[in-house]
Amino acid sequence: MKVFNLDIKFALLLLFSVTGMWAQGSGYGRGGGGPVRDGAFPKLIQRVTPEYTPEALEAKLEGSVHLSAMIGIDGVPSDIKVTKSLGKGLDEKAIECFKKWRFSPAIRNGEPTPVSSEVAIIFKLPPDSK
Repeated sequence: MKVFNLDIKFALLLLFSVTGMWAQGSGYGRGGGGPVRDGAFPKLIQRVTPEYTPEALEAKLEGSVHLSAMIGIDGVPSDIKVTKSLGKGLDEKAIECFKKWRFSPAIRNGEPTPVSSEVAIIFKLPPDSK
């Protein structure tokens, strides 16, 4: 399956390679009450593709918007903040898009737990607009 012209495995690797859930690749995460030691991190179960703004299309802008957020026990992202901006309205589109993503919750000591996360929403122009 292709996502943003990327293989889904690469897209998920990208999602979690820029996340605060893995500290130095140790397999531990940061949650509401300390490290997640069960090894069960949130898993992406629903992804929504971001939309371009007319201004960004006209400027032929590509790149990524980096977001930080909490993934709650319900799998819904909250407290979303832009940590790397792209401009031309794409920051807002990235937030709008990420609010629709859904995850299975992280598990700590057998219980769902909120965790902090970072994600890069990638904007790549469609081939017909280049």
